[in-house]
Amino acid sequence: MPAKDSLAITAWPESYLAISEVVETGSEVHVSFPDNISNFIIVLIVLTLFSVAFMRIAEGLITSAISIFNYKRLLNIEHQNHLQNSRNTTLFFLLLITAFIFANFNALHPVIQNPFFTGANFLLAFGTSLLYLAFRVAIASTLDWVNKCSLFKLINRFYNTYLIVAICLSLIGFILFIIFETITFKHIAFYIAGCLVTANLLYYMRCYKIIISNGFSHFFLFLYLCTLEILPQVVLAHLILS
Repeated sequence: MPAKDSLAITAWPESYLAISEVVETGSEVHVSFPDNISNFIIVLIVLTLFSVAFMRIAEGLITSAISIFNYKRLLNIEHQNHLQNSRNTTLFFLLLITAFIFANFNALHPVIQNPFFTGANFLLAFGTSLLYLAFRVAIASTLDWVNKCSLFKLINRFYNTYLIVAICLSLIGFILFIIFETITFKHIAFYIAGCLVTANLLYYMRCYKIIISNGFSHFFLFLYLCTLEILPQVVLAHLILS
């Protein structure tokens, strides 16, 4: 050991202890074999879907982006099967990517404390997203059956378009978080929350115009938004973050 270092340790023994503790706790994160295998399979699925359905995904992204402020364009998507298929393919692709990113980020910086490996967390996140969308379809179908109309199925399909835009904006923010070291996870969490809230508010405004213009009361609109739109999302967020 050099003389200067020896003198420093003699003068300040606490400093050597503190440095030793930092070095010992700074262990590297090792990715397990199941994580590597599951990541390889997921990436292969994502790349295969992207290569096969590239044009549909591109069409779905562009159509969704230019439609969220225009009712006629939103309606045009629902009146053309190929646009609906492109929108749905795009949403499926984005959910795959989001679940993959979440599973790997959770492995390094646990958001959800569980003993699952990356592949299991991916299936958990992706499966939860599909169940939530299936729940929305079931509720919309039930409301249409009760009210003898096809209004709520249409509104629910509009939601998928707004969700695509929200996910895209969130993913852009997450990419910036990875690139720039000055952006903290707290910043990106607020940004993603802002994207989701903004998309939901735009969707709720669209719901308001459609539901009221079709003869339903403001009280019905209030019950619909609180119990079937806002409450399920709050419960889902609580399950993820608790």
